[in-house]
Amino acid sequence: MKSNLVSKAATQYRVLRKELSQRFTSLGGVGDKRVLFVAGVQRSGTNMLMDVLERSHATAVYNESDPRAYQDYELIEARVPGIIEAARAPAVAFKVLCELHDLRRMLDTYPGARAIWIYRRFDDVVNSHVVKWTGMPESVRLIVQEDREAAGWRGRGMSDESHRELTSLYHPELDNPSACALFWMWRNQLFFDQALNGDPRVKLINYETFVRNPAGHFPAVFEFFGLQHRTEHSQFVSPRSIGKQQPPQIEAAVRERCEALFERLNAAAWKL
Repeated sequence: MKSNLVSKAATQYRVLRKELSQRFTSLGGVGDKRVLFVAGVQRSGTNMLMDVLERSHATAVYNESDPRAYQDYELIEARVPGIIEAARAPAVAFKVLCELHDLRRMLDTYPGARAIWIYRRFDDVVNSHVVKWTGMPESVRLIVQEDREAAGWRGRGMSDESHRELTSLYHPELDNPSACALFWMWRNQLFFDQALNGDPRVKLINYETFVRNPAGHFPAVFEFFGLQHRTEHSQFVSPRSIGKQQPPQIEAAVRERCEALFERLNAAAWKL
């Protein structure tokens, strides 16, 4: 607990120093700024990537807990142009979690915008999910038995094919780990449903690959985002969170579908 408080205080101090230094940067309009999106299913490594970007003095970074840009973890899009306009950094980064289904439209909205979609093996994602989220079976039930809007943002943008697949895998006794695995599956499927694998504005990156070799991979991420990478930006990244726990008990049919999608993501991932 004490180490977490120290880490949080250090982050706040670093951000304050950066914001003070950026006060001397010339302001420009929305068209003068680079808009960056960091996208992914919850617990897939978006925090890590945003932390890396935040260490650059060329960025203004907005996470889903920031009330200036988000409400209940959802991006308030009406505020985004004003945030970009007011930013003193040349690059403005937003977290995209609940809005995954809208990423292509968001990229179209801001000329020159770019996005990184980060994904992580579902076993570790599920282990992280179930610590805090206990109601995923009910979300799945609502989407299957009522409609795709019944669970809020969770089912938005879901294709008919994904809905049929989810319906075929749902049953009243579905447990929370299996439901969380299904959530990982249908939300990552949105990457392909939006044809982002063929979009040069988007790069798909594998969490495990990047944290095992941050020095070898993050310079390319910064270059893609139009930023200059320095060693200290990503030197804190480590692979210690990979496989920390035993794989969760996930229903066999659900695990099979997740494995297939994981392999498809791996095949489409940015090769460096």
